[in-house]
Amino acid sequence: MKVLIVDDEKEIADYICQLVDEVTFSRAETAVFYSGTKALDRLQEERFDLIISDIVMPITDGLAILEYVAAKQKDVRFIFLTVHKEFDYIYRANKLKKIDYIMKTETVKEIKRVIEKNVQELTRASKKLYPLPDGSSFPQDEGGSESAIVGRICEHIRKSSDSELNVNTLAARFHYHPSYLSKLFKKHLHLKLSDYILEQKLERARRYLTETEYTVGKISSLLGYQSAQAFGRMFREKVGVTPQEYRRKNG
Repeated sequence: MKVLIVDDEKEIADYICQLVDEVTFSRAETAVFYSGTKALDRLQEERFDLIISDIVMPITDGLAILEYVAAKQKDVRFIFLTVHKEFDYIYRANKLKKIDYIMKTETVKEIKRVIEKNVQELTRASKKLYPLPDGSSFPQDEGGSESAIVGRICEHIRKSSDSELNVNTLAARFHYHPSYLSKLFKKHLHLKLSDYILEQKLERARRYLTETEYTVGKISSLLGYQSAQAFGRMFREKVGVTPQEYRRKNG
């Protein structure tokens, strides 16, 4: 389960992250942002199961994040962090998407209750999509040892041209729960599955930039990014130069 936490007050964001870890026994992958703008950038690159966001933030507020999620990722669960004077925002938000909210002044017990409710509902929904095996290992089909499973998935990722390639789509394709796949990759490759997917997308991006005349916009679309800007930010962060600079130096 992947959880995105957004609040421009660092202490609150870190506190909510700690409570999520307690509720999920540290099994959730959490990403914490102190800027709504940066959180929205990440959402254009990566899908989350649960988003916990402050409402009022500078530049990009919680409603802007909710609007994006309501339009692009309808099955994501959303919790707003709020104070009494912001109930008008809650009313407006519920017109976009059914949400829960947490009063920042609430007790720890109540905050954890709302988080746990959403975690449990996500868990129930994921069990319907991805049944958890009864045994301690994966089904032994097609050379189904753990290492063989990892190998097959790696090969599929390397060969796939699917722009929607992510942990959840792979889990659905291979009929395993997303958390099982993530644990297998961590165990056998010492690498998160999402990081491996990103590495392969970066490698594909390098080839497109050096071996084709595709525009950066075309490449970003082929790799599943919502915009050329989101792809460019990711590429520069990971490679150290913009896609255009990489093409000029290596094309």
